[in-house]
Amino acid sequence: MKRPNPLIRAYNDIKNIYEAESMIPSKLEKIIFSSKWSGVFAGKNQAGMAFNFMGDHLVYGPVKDISLIEGLKQFVGKNLCSLIEHILPLDEDIHMRSICLAALNAFSRPLILKGYSKFNSTVKFDKFNELDFVL
Repeated sequence: MKRPNPLIRAYNDIKNIYEAESMIPSKLEKIIFSSKWSGVFAGKNQAGMAFNFMGDHLVYGPVKDISLIEGLKQFVGKNLCSLIEHILPLDEDIHMRSICLAALNAFSRPLILKGYSKFNSTVKFDKFNELDFVL
């Protein structure tokens, strides 16, 4: 059974705020996948980073299919939503989840700057054992 993907909920929450505020997603400028970190950079100074468990922290093994990551080049110049929507179904791959989280961080940056850091749609966990995923 496939585990639930919390990144889908985060994406939907952020996208709903974009729509309510009539905001337009920025265009992807660059994706960085390096030892330890994934980075996503878009227009309007949007940037996001996420740990990717590579280099000294090679917990989940090496990249299984580098062509998945290389294939993301096609999204440069397109809006962040197109990248995120492409990556969300690929969440079984830890490295794609890292890039997706970096993209969500970049996507949410304008909301944080507008003061949405305390919006009510945040996912909450009642028990420590509910944290059965790695983002």
